Amino acid sequence: YDFLIGLDCIEKFKLTQTEDLRIIQNQDFQNHESGNYLNKEAENHMNVNIPVLSGDIKENIHNLRKYEVNFNKHLNTEEFEIMVNNLDLYEQSEIDKLLNKYKSVFAKDKYDIGTVKDYEAHIDLIEEKYCYKRPYRCTFEDRKEIENQVAKLLEKGLIEESYSPFAAPVTLAFKKDENKKTRMCIDFRDLNKIITPQAQPFPLIEDLINENIDLKENKKNIVLKNGIYYKNIKRKDKIILSENLSKILIKEIHDTYCHLGRSQMINKITPFYSATNMIINIKKVCDNCSICQKNKSRKKAKYGFLSHLGPATYPFEIMSIDTIGGFGGSRSTKKFLHLLVDHFTRYAYILTSKNQTANDFIKLTTQVTESNDIGTILSDQYPGINSKEFKNFLKKKKIKIIFTAVDSPFSNGLNERLNQSLVNKIRCKVNENNNKKKAWSTIAQECVRRYNETEHTVTGFAPKYLMEGESVSILPHELKTYCTDEDLKRDRKLAYENTKKSHNQNAERYNRHRKKIILDAGDLVYVENGNRLNRRKLDEIRIGPYKVLKRISNSIYEIDTGHKKMESNLFHITKLIPVADNTT
Repeated sequence: YDFLIGLDCIEKFKLTQTEDLRIIQNQDFQNHESGNYLNKEAENHMNVNIPVLSGDIKENIHNLRKYEVNFNKHLNTEEFEIMVNNLDLYEQSEIDKLLNKYKSVFAKDKYDIGTVKDYEAHIDLIEEKYCYKRPYRCTFEDRKEIENQVAKLLEKGLIEESYSPFAAPVTLAFKKDENKKTRMCIDFRDLNKIITPQAQPFPLIEDLINENIDLKENKKNIVLKNGIYYKNIKRKDKIILSENLSKILIKEIHDTYCHLGRSQMINKITPFYSATNMIINIKKVCDNCSICQKNKSRKKAKYGFLSHLGPATYPFEIMSIDTIGGFGGSRSTKKFLHLLVDHFTRYAYILTSKNQTANDFIKLTTQVTESNDIGTILSDQYPGINSKEFKNFLKKKKIKIIFTAVDSPFSNGLNERLNQSLVNKIRCKVNENNNKKKAWSTIAQECVRRYNETEHTVTGFAPKYLMEGESVSILPHELKTYCTDEDLKRDRKLAYENTKKSHNQNAERYNRHRKKIILDAGDLVYVENGNRLNRRKLDEIRIGPYKVLKRISNSIYEIDTGHKKMESNLFHITKLIPVADNTT
């Protein structure tokens, strides 16, 4: 109902409710000099149009006794007030006590609907198979509305995250009172096809109330057999355990059956045992088990939001350095391609060599430092780059170097993406028929030159144009137009805005299914055990626990793993798992 009608209103206007929940007014006929009317007072107060009777009232009284009233339309809610002035102080205090005693039954908003405790819902299937469907495609606005509603339901505790193989898609339907598509509906049609019909699928309220009564008083559902108390739940007797004893049982079953997960633990224990907070304690034991946290490949949550260094606001402010191997053969003795890329313009410099020594990276960096000043270099922790020789070179040039976290190449994503693009270009050119006799190192120089002359998908401009202001149009030389300094300044500003926009879009998509977490100094964490490609099958996936020493950024933390080099103690948040509290 939209509102409740007071008892005085019901009596005054002689209202009744039919079996189909409609409100009906029983009218009294009055004969006035000005005409025959039905309940003039109701007409004035409720704006109910009562017809004038002509002829003999008694002959039509059995046809015009009842009129249906649309209270949403006719009643003015502003006229309804809480009136307790007619009561004395004692009576008013008693009403206040009554309202306070039962205030939990009044909903604060549409999400405050409460939950049923001590009852486990169960659906019987005709055939044992998983029922799942992929999410329906929808517009960006509908997807945002669905995500907002799901987030609100999670916040209010009406739903919880699940890892069940069952999945049903959702869609939005038109909601009349909001005049737009906001009613979220779940498509359970496929599941309903394999559900065993039940005459009484939900328990009676009386049964749920009886189950919450003290054990001594609840004689109906408690059965004593051979000195053991059983509780009848869904027509099945379950052994009653104290909460402390149930925790011991849960831990024993979890360890004995090779560290079962949540769902399997629930299916293993609850058919035979009943205890207070049984489901909650099962989840705690599974989530807090250190063996599971260190050895299970599937994590329950993905931590860390997408972030980046910068963005750079001008050329050479931030650059990334990287190296690519595996180029042996192809008519050249060189095996490595070293890459230096500018973050603002995306302009690339390369050097091909036989080794990955500090001298090779110095030669590459010198290509830029001979005529320009580099602000910051972002790099992975390669031995040649992390060497004293290269660090001293950068120190003399007053260049700051920032190392990415251990085993986190995605932290240098701009370089990693360019690596893929250049390798693909080189591979294609090497395998052209007319290039079979060319060395791969020669082809690599040509591919980088063509890359710098190609419009970048993020900035919208060619790296060479943003770096040097030179036109890279494929028009004939006679038809080319040359840009001015004002044009270059304007386009660089637009490229900067495009870079920020692209990052924000990627961050929104990436962060959608991840959790933000902030670790403090002193917290204990498990650390991913090296690169998974170098790990043996039965090695621990995560090692530790180790103490957090310092938060470098929202994504990078310094961990006390015992390494001498500070860079080797830097870990990305995606490589860390907080140690759960073992108290249950």
